Amino acid sequence: MGTLVANGRIPRVLISQAFKGLPAILAVLLTTEITVIALVIVAGEALRTWYLFKGVEHAAPATGRMEFPKIVTLLNQIGSVSISQLLPIYVRAALASAGLGAISSGDMAIRLYSGANQVMSSAVVLPAVAAVPKHIRESADARQYSKTVVLLMLRTARSGAIVAAVLATATVAAYFGADKLGLDDDLITGLSWAPILLTALPSLGLNILGSRILLMHGISWPFPLIALTSLTVAVGVGQISGSAVGAILGFALAQTVAGVLSLAMVMRATRAGPPEQDVESS
Repeated sequence: MGTLVANGRIPRVLISQAFKGLPAILAVLLTTEITVIALVIVAGEALRTWYLFKGVEHAAPATGRMEFPKIVTLLNQIGSVSISQLLPIYVRAALASAGLGAISSGDMAIRLYSGANQVMSSAVVLPAVAAVPKHIRESADARQYSKTVVLLMLRTARSGAIVAAVLATATVAAYFGADKLGLDDDLITGLSWAPILLTALPSLGLNILGSRILLMHGISWPFPLIALTSLTVAVGVGQISGSAVGAILGFALAQTVAGVLSLAMVMRATRAGPPEQDVESS
């Protein structure tokens, strides 16, 4: 995927997402046998991998020769992902202990945020990632390169803020509509929590784009630290508040902290100028 994005072949990456969901949806509509559904999901992922590899065959790396990630890079990425997975687990555990209905409301809010996350990643972050190799190739001055990359990250965050504002407005409208229609209270509460999570969208863009830029510079050590700091913020806010809303707020603040730290790390990494043309594959 990284090679395709670097070559500007974003439509192929987006189309490949269909192989993840459509086969599973069709399988669920046709059968209730869990083994068959599981096999279809695996087959869909295999087709997606084949589809992406076929695209890579006709794409040359945009920043020079691609190298397989070093062991330390893989370990840092694995550690970061592992720690990050604890964040939604903690939030759901906190919601489960917050009282009847909190887990349902929280799940509704998190699902809406996840949908917004997909929109943000596909429509805003991927094009920004594709623009970075161009700046690497064309930048000769270290200061100008750093300024250009930081501005790219800030524009991504601004786009995320616009997406968040639009989706939050739609969510608020849905909240009042659901209230007037007398729908389930847990659903209504979940709609009221969703705008809190949506405030993290700009920082989400900073975090995703920042991690890709750091990898292009051969830097991965901040990943576990950022993930651990983010988790600590979420747990701290959740424990201090002791409420379901506090757990949701902690989740949003954790994502925000991660984004700000990613921006700071990128500003530090780009001061020396563009990375070498031989980069690790991410």
